[in-house]
Amino acid sequence: MTVTGQRARVHLTGPELHLVAEVTLGAVAELGIVTGRTLWAGVKATETHVYPA
Repeated sequence: MTVTGQRARVHLTGPELHLVAEVTLGAVAELGIVTGRTLWAGVKATETHVYPA
């Protein structure tokens, strides 16, 4: 997780997956996001952006 200002970039990885989610620090605290914790991610298609690797 990388914190910049009032936002955090959370890196989600799996066997064939690498996603980066940008969330507020409030969401980090509310969801109890810490390195190594298993998370589920839901994605709203209209709010998704894809960038080249």
